[in-house]
Amino acid sequence: MKKYMLLGLCAALLTPISMVHANTLQDQLSAIAQAESEGKARQDAKVAAEKAAREKALLEEKLKRERTIAAAERKRAQQIASAEKRRAQQQAEAKAIREAAEKERLQDKGRDQSYEDQLRELQLAKMKLELESQSKRVKREDDFIDAELKRENARTDVIQSDADSNRAISTGAKELMQSEGRASETKAGKWFN
Repeated sequence: MKKYMLLGLCAALLTPISMVHANTLQDQLSAIAQAESEGKARQDAKVAAEKAAREKALLEEKLKRERTIAAAERKRAQQIASAEKRRAQQQAEAKAIREAAEKERLQDKGRDQSYEDQLRELQLAKMKLELESQSKRVKREDDFIDAELKRENARTDVIQSDADSNRAISTGAKELMQSEGRASETKAGKWFN
């Protein structure tokens, strides 16, 4: 549309005009050419500006995608690092638990062995005491036999004493009866009782 206006303007200017106007016409044509070139330059600048704006928008979009991708990669790297850190921490905790359990097991084993050692020592001491006791008993067996014989002799003496005392009582009773019998006989043999 600008071209038509320019052409119309050019045609109007080309109509026979005086020379004075011819100079101005020349100036006008130059101005039109200059305006046309300025318009074309503005048009080219506008196209270039639009192209630059599109390129800038594309570049910004590309940078935005790259930033998004970089952010996603950073986030993924952080997640991986965090997961590795958690895994390492879990492994360290599991190792610490295993080591503590092993230490506890070894301590229990040590306590069990110590207890068994003490129990064996106690059993050995008990067996030694029993052997010593039996050994002393064997050594003193004659003393035990003598004591037993003395006890038996004492019982026999007590029995013998009881028997002797019973005999003495019965002999005394017999003699008493015999005396009483003789006395009765003597008394009965007398005339005057």
